[in-house]
Formats: sequence, C-alpha cells, structure tokens
Amino acid sequence: MNGAPGALLWNAQGVLEQACALEWDPQGRVRGIYFQRNPQKLAALTTTPAPGSRG
Repeated sequence: MNGAPGALLWNAQGVLEQACALEWDPQGRVRGIYFQRNPQKLAALTTTPAPGSRG
C-alpha cells in the first residue's frame, strides 16, 4: 500500500480480505503497521491470489 512493503491476505474462498503495510524507521525497526479492510479500496489492489501463494 502506497509503496510500502506488506502483505495481502485472502480468506478460504479466495476473496481479498485485508492488506497490511509496514513502515520502518532508519534503524530498521517497525515504526507502524497499517491495515486496510475497506472492500472498495481493496478492489484497487487485486482480486485474485498470486500463483503459488497460499491464498
């Protein structure tokens, strides 16, 4: 999300349920964890799991 490293999480039916992004400080520690669960915003990311993923 917004260019930050993170993960997309699908439910057992293969529907994208949430996205998680991490923000890091200059020392490499996690400074923030952001979740997005709004279905309208998730639709802009992707709608199917990547090949070979566990989604």
